[in-house]
Amino acid sequence: MGTLVKIIMVLILVIIIANFLGVNLFALGKSALGLGENILPVVYSEVNSQARLTFESMEKDINKCLNSQDKNCKCKVDVEGYYQTHALWFEKEGIRLLNIKNIEGNLFEQLKDGKGVDMASSEVKDLNKYCNNNLKSPNEFNLIYFEDGTPIIFKDVPLWTKITKRGKSYKLHENYQLYKSNTGELCWITEGVDKSKLASLKEC
Repeated sequence: MGTLVKIIMVLILVIIIANFLGVNLFALGKSALGLGENILPVVYSEVNSQARLTFESMEKDINKCLNSQDKNCKCKVDVEGYYQTHALWFEKEGIRLLNIKNIEGNLFEQLKDGKGVDMASSEVKDLNKYCNNNLKSPNEFNLIYFEDGTPIIFKDVPLWTKITKRGKSYKLHENYQLYKSNTGELCWITEGVDKSKLASLKEC
């Protein structure tokens, strides 16, 4: 009984000290178990600076792929420095890096209506397409958003039916992000692309 009392007293003391130091023991426990939730606050000025650097690196990688003499090949593109408060908006005329930190509700509709804060832009054209399955018949899209650092392509489906949802989401391929066709056109590679087909391609 005396041991139990000592344990309870130690636990109470730990909670009091943690509270005094401003440590969230619940968050700390979740983090230790791999359940997420950052203990330290996010410094948004830093993640925004990193996002701009990544956008510049991404643009260089895209241009390198475009300017390569190779065709029917795959390219690596830097997309690893974005945070969940960032999104990439694609149109035929170029790409925009957006801050979406204060956007609530339907993200696609909000960005379509011009919401989101512009952080950077690129005039690289015709990159609003992604390839699925066999790398043929690319689909047009507008949005890439990020979940835990993972880039996700969102394809809007404007028609509500019992079969289709409001939109479709596809994870970007982890190792190779762009495919350059025999005609020199680029499309983003999703995880749905046939693995053997992708493995058979040379790197641009």
